[in-house]
Amino acid sequence: MAEPTDEQLREYAAKLPKLYREIFEAFYHAFPERRQHDALTRESLLSQLDSSEYDMAEILEGVGLLIEGGFLKSSELGTFRLVRPSALGERLMEVLTGKVAPKRGAPPLPVPTWG
Repeated sequence: MAEPTDEQLREYAAKLPKLYREIFEAFYHAFPERRQHDALTRESLLSQLDSSEYDMAEILEGVGLLIEGGFLKSSELGTFRLVRPSALGERLMEVLTGKVAPKRGAPPLPVPTWG
């Protein structure tokens, strides 16, 4: 699938139902200092959406559709099921929330002064 332009992504975000907006916003509610591709456990995500007008089955279905659409990725770490935004999901989350998450990664090493 071709990558959408920023304008196409904004148009898509404008049509996105409230459920999907809430799912993306939950990443920042759970972890305000989040960095790109930070994951939440499925349980943490559901906990953040506890007061949502949607029930757990609808939220889980929405998460599944976002995974199928390439906006989220799912993985397992031991007994935990993790959900994280894909690169496309990060772009969409930026449009929806107006927040730019810093990139992950260790700072670069300084250049050695010896030989």
